[in-house]
Amino acid sequence: MANSLGTTLGDNISQSVLDHLVEAMPPLMRFYMGFSDQRARKDETIKTRIPSVTAAYDASSGYSAKDVTGTDVSVTASNFKATSASFSPAEMSSTNRDLISEFAAPLASALAEGLLDDFYAIITATAFTNSNVKVAADMDSDTCRLMRKKLSARKAPLIGRLGVLNGDAYEALTGDPLVNSINSNPAAHDVVSLAPASFVHAGATWFEAPNLPNNSEALNGFVMAPGAIVGATGVPRDANEDGLVGWEDVPRNAAVRVVSDLDEDGQGTGISVLERRTRKEDGSAQIDYAWIYGFAAGNAALLERVTES
Repeated sequence: MANSLGTTLGDNISQSVLDHLVEAMPPLMRFYMGFSDQRARKDETIKTRIPSVTAAYDASSGYSAKDVTGTDVSVTASNFKATSASFSPAEMSSTNRDLISEFAAPLASALAEGLLDDFYAIITATAFTNSNVKVAADMDSDTCRLMRKKLSARKAPLIGRLGVLNGDAYEALTGDPLVNSINSNPAAHDVVSLAPASFVHAGATWFEAPNLPNNSEALNGFVMAPGAIVGATGVPRDANEDGLVGWEDVPRNAAVRVVSDLDEDGQGTGISVLERRTRKEDGSAQIDYAWIYGFAAGNAALLERVTES
C-alpha cells in the first residue's frame, strides 16, 4: 500500500524533514553552530573554540608574525529532543494518502522550535550585560542603528549579524517609515527584503520570534554577531542499532539510521537527525526523529539585548 514504511518512502520522508528543518532554522545559520552526524551522549561536554578578532597590517617591508588567540567554550549537550508521528491500523488502512510524509513539515517544525526555545533561553542579563531599553511598540530603525554602532565599536564581525524580535517589536519595526520604505524604493536605503519572515536592516538580518521568552526581564529582542552563542548537535544512540554492546542478540523492533542534508561532496549545513521507523505487530506505524544538542554563552561583547524597561 502507498503508506508502507519501505526504504524508498523512508528516503523521501527523511529528505522532506531535513528540507523543512533547514527552512525552519535560518537564525541558526548565523552563529557558531556545530551540526554533526556523529554520535553524542546526553550531558556530554563538547569543547569548541571562538577565534579572536585580528587586523590587517602593511606588509610592504615583509611579513610579521602576529599572535592570535582562541577562546575555549564548553557546550553541554543537555537537550535530548524528539518528534514522533504514529498511526493506528485503521488510519493506515482507510486511505491511500501518504500519511507519514504529510507530517514531515510539522515534525521538522517541532524539532526546530524546541531547539530555538533552548537557544533563546541562553540570552539572559547575567550572561549578556549589554542592553538597550525600548518599548516593544516603539521599536524603530534608530534603535537598530544604535545597536549596530555599539557592536561595531566592540569590533564585532560585520558579516552574519542576526537580529531577533518578539511579535510586538517586530511589528513595530516593520512599520517604521524607513524600514517600510522598502515597498516603494528598496535601493535607496539600507533595507533589503529576503522573505516575508525576514529582512536586512542596519547591518543585521532580522527575524520574528513569536515564542521569544521574557527571560525574567521583559526581553523584547536582541542583535548578535557570530560567536556570541555557540552550540553543538549530535545524534543519539538507539537500542536497535548494530554494534550496541550487550544488545547483539536482542531482536529489533525498529529500523534506525542517521539522516543528514550533506551531499556526496560534503556540502550542506550538516544538520543530522536519528530516524526511527517502526511497524508494529498490531498494524500501526510510527516514525520518530531525534537529536541531542546544547548551547553556551560565548563572547558576551557580541550581543546587544533590547528590553521593555
